[in-house]
Amino acid sequence: MRRFRLSVISALLTPVVLLLFSAECGEDTYVVDNARNYSEYAACMPPDDIYEDLDFSVSLEETMDSDENEQLWGDLDEIRRRGVLRVLTRNNGTDYYLYRGRSMGFEFELARTFADYLGVRLHMIVAPSRGELIPWLQEGRGDMICAGLTVTPARLEKVRFSYPYSEITRVVVTNKKSGRAEEVSDLPNLLFAVRGNGLYIKHLQNIAYDNGFDIVSGDTKEKVYEALLPDVPTIKVLEVNPEFEDEDISDLVVSGTVDAMVVDSDVAEIESTYKHRLLIGMEISEPLEHAWAVRKDDSELWLAANSFIRKRKESGYISELQNKYFRKNTFC
Repeated sequence: MRRFRLSVISALLTPVVLLLFSAECGEDTYVVDNARNYSEYAACMPPDDIYEDLDFSVSLEETMDSDENEQLWGDLDEIRRRGVLRVLTRNNGTDYYLYRGRSMGFEFELARTFADYLGVRLHMIVAPSRGELIPWLQEGRGDMICAGLTVTPARLEKVRFSYPYSEITRVVVTNKKSGRAEEVSDLPNLLFAVRGNGLYIKHLQNIAYDNGFDIVSGDTKEKVYEALLPDVPTIKVLEVNPEFEDEDISDLVVSGTVDAMVVDSDVAEIESTYKHRLLIGMEISEPLEHAWAVRKDDSELWLAANSFIRKRKESGYISELQNKYFRKNTFC
């Protein structure tokens, strides 16, 4: 029986599909209808219609019991010998999801094309949280990470990043009630929701330091507001479950549970497409790069990924895929 048992996320009623913890797709499986994707349907459909179309799969706990994710290592020659490329990712509305029985997502489509390029099948593996992606890669639970990872110095110490396939900035997203955040002076008026182990909070910490603001955080609103000092401009941060995806946090913003979030600009664009109460505000970072990640020893896979991404960027394929999943559409 199909059940949706992740109660924390289900309570948010987000249009994110909880996929099977591990799903294997071959060349002939789930041929994606390029005419319309999930993002485009969501932009034109009432929330109830979106909810009814989503394919909620078995619970994460049940799937973990049935698939323990075999630990394997090996560079490109071993991947070709196995005939399977194992890609670590996350289940969300841009990376990888199931819509009307079809696997979709920007990272899924790009990874599937890469697997075809290598002449192997694709095996998508959904890690339990974004924080587990790099540890799972290092433990041999996957061959590479395709999940919109930002290249950072800390991550470069652990993995080898491919040639970047996109450039983004971090932006502040608010709801209409709070108003658009366009100036630094707007930020102390807002309560932000940020993953407890995420990188986004560092941008807020830097802003607070540079502008003489205080910054307080806590895992409940009560703890946040109890820590405020009188008459001191303060950026307030509610730390949410590390397993939450950006879509889950944006639901908190839409509902008014919090006022704002920090998110990558490409995700902000698509979230604001089908959640019309969201407002994209100021940029709070320099341009950042998204890239795939492999283990440091897997030099042949790294070289193959670089060659593939360069060719697909030059051909315009990646740009077309980004337009499909991240740009606002106009046919509604």
